[in-house]
Amino acid sequence: MTTTQDTMIEAAIKEAERIGKRHGENAAEYVAQYAWGGRHTGDSEAAAREFLRMAEEGDPVLWDSYNPPNFSGEYADDYSESRLLRDVLDGFDSDAADTFEPEVVDEIADAYNQASADGFWQRLEESAANILER
Repeated sequence: MTTTQDTMIEAAIKEAERIGKRHGENAAEYVAQYAWGGRHTGDSEAAAREFLRMAEEGDPVLWDSYNPPNFSGEYADDYSESRLLRDVLDGFDSDAADTFEPEVVDEIADAYNQASADGFWQRLEESAANILER
């Protein structure tokens, strides 16, 4: 790889992390509205408390109950790996992604997925804690 390509890859990974974090946080805000926020119809404090308890204990039911943004393709208009590559390479040569080895594409996608999950779970925990602090 050339230094220019290394620089492009580093920039793409950082941008993938930024986009992933934003997507994760936005998804968490939506989930929180129904889980204990303004659109929740039950006891919001109890729901938030139960979420935090499960998160602290690492309850696998919790991890199976919520789905941070990812490239599963579950819905027709889901964000995709190819869309991510276009977004992170905006401003670079439009054919740059074609020169990446599959491992580099995987690294960029992994950066997005990790940042998305981190942002999602962190924002949910913050939101639940905020409900209990009122």
